[in-house]
Amino acid sequence: MDTKLKKLRGIGILLIAAVILLPSIFTVLFYPAFYDEAEAINDTEESVTALSADSLLKLYKGSYVLYKEMRDLTDNKQYVPSELFFDEEMAETAGASYEDIKYIREGINSVIYSWDQDFGECRGQFDYAVFNSNGSQTLSNSDSNVSLSEFISNKTADIKNGKYALVLMLQFNAAGGLTVNEYGSGDESQNYDTDLYSIHADNRLASSAGINNEYVYSVKAPKNITIVYAIPSKSNLFSTVYISYPTAIKTEEYEFWTIGILALITVSAILLPFIKKLEIGEFKFSRMPAELAIIVIILIAAILSSGMTGVIERTCSGEYSEMAKGFIGGKFSAIIVN
Repeated sequence: MDTKLKKLRGIGILLIAAVILLPSIFTVLFYPAFYDEAEAINDTEESVTALSADSLLKLYKGSYVLYKEMRDLTDNKQYVPSELFFDEEMAETAGASYEDIKYIREGINSVIYSWDQDFGECRGQFDYAVFNSNGSQTLSNSDSNVSLSEFISNKTADIKNGKYALVLMLQFNAAGGLTVNEYGSGDESQNYDTDLYSIHADNRLASSAGINNEYVYSVKAPKNITIVYAIPSKSNLFSTVYISYPTAIKTEEYEFWTIGILALITVSAILLPFIKKLEIGEFKFSRMPAELAIIVIILIAAILSSGMTGVIERTCSGEYSEMAKGFIGGKFSAIIVN
């Protein structure tokens, strides 16, 4: 009798070990096949068109350049950049010396002239218009005879008829605060307002000029101006990013083996209670019978495995491709700018 009980105990231990180890063994054995499927050459490829980080930064720099041009025109005066973008009185209040003020002026002038060159490299790639606080258009492309005032009134006919792929409207209030409106209907529209707000909050002019933190607030932004950038789809400002992901067909073999493993676990969990009580040495699962504890552990493992299978299947089937497009298109510029 004792010999029979010992044999049953040994069988029980082997059964428990098999139930626990089999899923891991199958996973390890079939991992190379799963990996090869994911790396197959016929992966689906999809392109995302987005405004590049460098282009977005140039448009922001252009707001300073165009503000200076507008003031030069309306005031009939050739301003030095520091006259428009530096509050000398505020810097003196913050304790700036004569040498500090001279350094800040030179830094701002140098940066704005550099931004003028950067903006000049791309300003022929789109239409733009500048409006004063009264909504009157004061500047626009010399090659463009169209008025972009319709976008200030939220009229987007030129977007709907495909003339422009993306329109960005930057509004600076009397305090230099920035508001961004975006119009677009295709992939080119990727919510760039967050990136522009981040650049503006960073006070890019002050940081580019190497101005100390205590004098940052003396560096001013454009004010009482609205700038509309209307960008066609063929503009070089856009960059194309390619995303590849496996198709749903490739998950069939993986799904087959996963279901088989889960079926084995389920059958083992159902049959285990019908075996005589297992006495595995002196080890106890608290007050819970050993069989019940093992079943609970197996079921938890099965649920987790099933959940991961669902994630993998949805990813491979392309269900998450739109999320990937939004992430890459919307954050593509923020990653590089920061």
